[in-house]
Amino acid sequence: MAVRQLPGTAGSRFTDEPLFDSARIAATSASAISAQQIDFFQTTYGQGTSAVYNTGSKTQTDTNLEGTGGVIPNKAAFVCKSISFFIGFTLENATEAGRGFNASAAPVGDLAAILRGTDFYFRSQVEEQFLGVPWGWPTGGGAFITGPNNLSSNSAVVMHNGEPTTTAVRKLQKRLILPAGLSFRFSLYFRQTLTFATASLPVLFVTYLRGYWIKPA
Repeated sequence: MAVRQLPGTAGSRFTDEPLFDSARIAATSASAISAQQIDFFQTTYGQGTSAVYNTGSKTQTDTNLEGTGGVIPNKAAFVCKSISFFIGFTLENATEAGRGFNASAAPVGDLAAILRGTDFYFRSQVEEQFLGVPWGWPTGGGAFITGPNNLSSNSAVVMHNGEPTTTAVRKLQKRLILPAGLSFRFSLYFRQTLTFATASLPVLFVTYLRGYWIKPA
């Protein structure tokens, strides 16, 4: 991978690898998600609760952040060039699927409510940057719904807004350089309570920071 060398990185090793993290909002009996803030990259694998499996601590399926949550590891730096953001409604059983794919209460509208009703921010100890409303990001970024359909628990259905592609990312005009030891977070902020068409389903959020690591040679 050809990268532009940053000052002070002579002799370093450049690794083309994204930085990612996951979060989850559990299913509730209420048909709404209250106003809140979801902070990514605040726990490393082996800590917290797995957003993907909804049990046990985070694994390397949930995040690849090492060391201390909310901090870039020592002896490393990450250069972020673009961001991909995934939203998944996880239909974990036939009952959820029955209401989720009901024609009068499909979660496609709920997905749209999240995309329109949230803001995405980057914050660190040195700066804050508003990254926009996910609704305005390129389509095909992977927002999806997956699980059994409402006819049979043995039959699977997948709905999405386009296959993920390398162009379906939020490209940054200016690279975000995250040096070793930097305290940081990427946050999804719900501006208000979002009312869903039906009782809310489990929602999985995944943030991918696309770029490269700079590590000692």
